[in-house]
Amino acid sequence: MPEIDESTEASLDRIDRLLAQWRAKATTPGGLTSRPGVTPARLLTIWGLTAHVHRQAEVLRPLLPTYSLEIAPLVRSQYEFAVTAQWLVLRGPKALPSFLNEGARQRLNLGMSTRAVGWGSDDLLERLKDERLPRGDLDDHARHFQRMTDDFVGHETLYLLYRFASGLAHPSVTVVDDYVTRLGEGLLDVKLLRQPGSHGDATWPWIVVWSLIWAGRALDYVTNDSPSRHFYQQMARESGMAGSTLELTKEAERLAWLDSYEAQRRRPSSSQ
Repeated sequence: MPEIDESTEASLDRIDRLLAQWRAKATTPGGLTSRPGVTPARLLTIWGLTAHVHRQAEVLRPLLPTYSLEIAPLVRSQYEFAVTAQWLVLRGPKALPSFLNEGARQRLNLGMSTRAVGWGSDDLLERLKDERLPRGDLDDHARHFQRMTDDFVGHETLYLLYRFASGLAHPSVTVVDDYVTRLGEGLLDVKLLRQPGSHGDATWPWIVVWSLIWAGRALDYVTNDSPSRHFYQQMARESGMAGSTLELTKEAERLAWLDSYEAQRRRPSSSQ
């Protein structure tokens, strides 16, 4: 296996090539067709998640590697979107309804908060309630990112990276400490900084690369004939990744297969 170039420059070059690949994709109505068995709702959901990951990368690219702590929220969001796209592709037919149900739950909660301050209407609230689907087996996975990552091999590392970025994206002692340099033992014996110390300088470019590969390959996976699979596989190898798609655990793979089998049994023959 060739030696992996782990330099920041190599990661930035990969980001540029991944973005160039994305820009070359057709966005006309006939430019994206799904593989057999992939519903329009699933295709459009993966498209939206993937498009957002790439748009975030376009914003991040000129900020790398100059900024570190300041871009943690955007890197974390991009990473979460990419892993979610992989989960929706691999976890079987129950994943999308649970993802949509989580979106409906969040909109309903927002509607209730809006109504509480007198900005909404009872009619709006009722419409939002009607969007909710019956509770599904994967609703907790769609609601809690850790549950989602539990479905993948290497889930401990996947969630660790999310927690690391989250610790820098939320108000935290870690962030506070980055704006001071201690000069002595006293609580106020510090130098105050207007710019933060380094966090994620080398890590962020790697995570952006992974996110682009996972999101791009997720869309490619549900696209007819997967036209870009060899490109994403090559980029994954070059980046030292195990593959361009995440791998389900044996249990998650078994459940995904059972869900797909049951869905096929329930599908009318005319829709095949």
